[in-house]
Amino acid sequence: MMAMQRWLLIQLIQEAAEVQKEATKILLFGETAIDGDGNEYDNRKALENELNDLEASRIMLHQSGVTISRSQRSIDLKIEKIKKHAHAQIIGGVFE
Repeated sequence: MMAMQRWLLIQLIQEAAEVQKEATKILLFGETAIDGDGNEYDNRKALENELNDLEASRIMLHQSGVTISRSQRSIDLKIEKIKKHAHAQIIGGVFE
């Protein structure tokens, strides 16, 4: 594996962690919050920005020669799996 590909994998990992962090902020503090200086902070916009950064990292990794194909079938299967698990969790009372 080339040095650039390794570096891009690290970038991908870092961006995925940022997505996790911003999604957690929404769960903990809501879509908007007040920062330490009293300014309103848009957590939803921050999540959107991080998702875009993650997608940019994925594209760059693909462009570097790391084969990352997008399979609509795999995506559709994952969507159905998420829906199934979400429904079970909501019906089971884990989430209100």
